[in-house]
Amino acid sequence: MSGFQPQFTITNRMTQAITRIERARGFLEAAQLSADWVREVGEQALIREAHHTTHIEGTRLTLDQAERLWKGEAVPEADPDDARELLNYRTAFEFVSECLDSGLPAPPPHNGEFCIYVLKCSDGSFYIGQSENFPKRLAEHRAKKVVWTAPRLPVEPIHWEVFDSREAAVKREKELKTGFGRKWLKREYERGGLAGSSRQAGDPITEGMIREIHRKLVEGVRGGSAAPGEYRRIQNYVANSGTGQVIYTPPTAVEVPVMMSELVKWLNADLDIHPVLVSGIAQFQLVHIHPFLDGNGRASRLLSTLCLYKAGYDFKRLFTISEYYDRDRPTFYKSIQSVRDNGMDMTGWLDYFVTGLETQMVEVHERSEQVIRRDVLVKQHGLNERQGMALGYLLQHGKLTIQDFEALCPTVNRRSLQRDLKGMLDKNLIVEVGAGATDPTRHYTLAEL
Repeated sequence: MSGFQPQFTITNRMTQAITRIERARGFLEAAQLSADWVREVGEQALIREAHHTTHIEGTRLTLDQAERLWKGEAVPEADPDDARELLNYRTAFEFVSECLDSGLPAPPPHNGEFCIYVLKCSDGSFYIGQSENFPKRLAEHRAKKVVWTAPRLPVEPIHWEVFDSREAAVKREKELKTGFGRKWLKREYERGGLAGSSRQAGDPITEGMIREIHRKLVEGVRGGSAAPGEYRRIQNYVANSGTGQVIYTPPTAVEVPVMMSELVKWLNADLDIHPVLVSGIAQFQLVHIHPFLDGNGRASRLLSTLCLYKAGYDFKRLFTISEYYDRDRPTFYKSIQSVRDNGMDMTGWLDYFVTGLETQMVEVHERSEQVIRRDVLVKQHGLNERQGMALGYLLQHGKLTIQDFEALCPTVNRRSLQRDLKGMLDKNLIVEVGAGATDPTRHYTLAEL
């Protein structure tokens, strides 16, 4: 068979990780999270992704410097190229967002809306149902709580319709379950005409799109030598930064256009591969081709993110996969090299990739649960905004000092913050630990709630 055909084996590690990723995805879709919190954490995740994806490539910015640059502050001690690479990531990410926003599917039904929905199962079959809490029902499907779909996971919502009454939704459900209705669904799915078809989630991935991502990532940095958005015309090499020894020789420049064309055709094909694995394969293959003079790593990680988002795996944009890579760069590079060491078998790399995404999603899941718990306690006990911030800090970090509280609320005087803490003590929400007011170890922890 001609064209790009990735070789890999589905392992228990992949299956377990994807199951946990699907659970986290279902939780995030069903969870009632504060819009302000999602916006704030999403912005933090984007800054961290920009910092870590460029840090992997050799920039020397600290996270604090990255945050200051992101806010538009002057950071005179930062290398100008490092600063530009960081801010270029934001421009490239905005371009990816524009691509995704082009022709997005209709928004899914909210809790309280009567609707019918259609799920495409892993065996190609369609499940047709109706509900007045679609996010919760979808989460139940993904958690194997629905008998019919449990052995057919993963499932993907491909169509939905909203009605004014349960009766109207039930009537439409019955219509779609007829032979005529199922034929209509199949025909509309194949042409990409259903409300939630992933094929509608933005434009198809093209070589031009990948080149534009690269152009925005490297434009104006490193003396302009990276030929922004252009495939390389010369042979390049990947060398050990410490020894200078060549560790990988990419395909020749003549092969690049052919290999890129094959990759894009593969990405836009009707693949019977889980979207998380497709994302990991796309990331490796772009790095393997190394089509650009510089910035291949950053471009590959953003292409991977684009693939996830297009398939409906954006996780409210609360995760940062590059942070996982940057925590242990030797293992990251070793996992990439393992493909070449094993005759281009991607199994080891995909095990690593899905484990990284799983780790990030577990962290996002835990933080989201903490926020939900915080919001419940704030409402239940009538806490003010500052007390809610203190409670959120305690849920995440386990303990809080007055200095921590002052850092959370820098414009508020200490006496007001102490009154806030006393109010929480009086409500038995927190306990004080320490010998007295002068004890340097004095801090607060959550009470047993």
